[in-house]
Amino acid sequence: MASNDLLLKGIAAAKGGDKERARALLSKVVLEMPESEEAWWWLAQSVDDPRQREFCAQKILEINPHHRGAKELLQGTTESSQQSTSRAAIAPKKPAAQTSASARKRPQSPPKKKTARPRSARTSRQTVILVLLAFAVFLVFIGGAGYVFLDTTGYLGQVLNIASPDVSPTTPTLPNTATATTEGVSLSSIPTWTPTPSLTPLPATPSPTTTHTPMPIGSPTPIPPTPSEFPLISAAQPVTLNDGTGFLTLFPDSFSVFRFEPRESLDIQSVATLTFHLLNSEFTQPLTVELYLWNLTNNTWEPFGVHWGDNPILTPELYVDKDGVIIAALRNWGVDPIDVDNTSFTFAARLANGLDVYYGLDSASSRLPQTPEPTATKSFG
Repeated sequence: MASNDLLLKGIAAAKGGDKERARALLSKVVLEMPESEEAWWWLAQSVDDPRQREFCAQKILEINPHHRGAKELLQGTTESSQQSTSRAAIAPKKPAAQTSASARKRPQSPPKKKTARPRSARTSRQTVILVLLAFAVFLVFIGGAGYVFLDTTGYLGQVLNIASPDVSPTTPTLPNTATATTEGVSLSSIPTWTPTPSLTPLPATPSPTTTHTPMPIGSPTPIPPTPSEFPLISAAQPVTLNDGTGFLTLFPDSFSVFRFEPRESLDIQSVATLTFHLLNSEFTQPLTVELYLWNLTNNTWEPFGVHWGDNPILTPELYVDKDGVIIAALRNWGVDPIDVDNTSFTFAARLANGLDVYYGLDSASSRLPQTPEPTATKSFG
């Protein structure tokens, strides 16, 4: 059911021209529903890389060999690549008749007598050639060593946007960023593939790029599995927004649901920013924690990948009500318990009376909007 909702959202985003959001949603759908012809088609309309578009077209033809749109898409991609490689300019050759005629008009010059070059000149030229050859061999060696090093560390695949063919489902490595994901979907990273030169059978499900190097501290949450069921908001525990949850233990494959309430009475008109705080003195890696926020508009849970420290949340007005209440759930999808020192939120908002507030964990500051004072008018006479 969750995949169907993401499919509808992804199609709507693709039709609306929001390719970034469409790629974020549809990439998760094709991972969970690899036989969805509709998901592969709209993902092909959302990607910009011709190789990814070709791969999507091949997947559609595996599912439906008579799909006319996929055939045209694949044919257009192949023709564009062939045209880009065949645009070499060929200099026009002079006709043989003109060449022979010009040769007849030219006066025959007496043959020049060959003079023997000094031995020292030949030796110097040979030395220069040997030096250039040695330098070329050195450059080839350095380039090969650099290629092997980059390919071994996995950095070459990230630069070329090509996934490794041999992957395993354990501990994927993601970029070291701390920004919130688009539309709150933690599976927003689009998988990249290595397309085949012909329409040969491909694996049923594309696999994301994976390495076995340890994740650095501060990295975002790896791609988690979809939960079998979601918690009820009626089971949320009330927590003071200024104090946070305090110390808690997140047990494997379970949700901890909280209702974060402000200490004072607020009447919020609009919310500008929202930040989630996940605090701990000892970082645990890899961090298998996922944040779920209750969307007040759609009345649904939306997942977010988080890291230790401060996590900005996009579109905060969807999750903070006019009283400043936030309903959130923490899920540990790993196999080991995780201890957390404290969790809470901080937001910047404007109240109905025009007061700007910065409210949340260990902070409650406010300021009135600055208005210019009237300028005194000088009197004459």
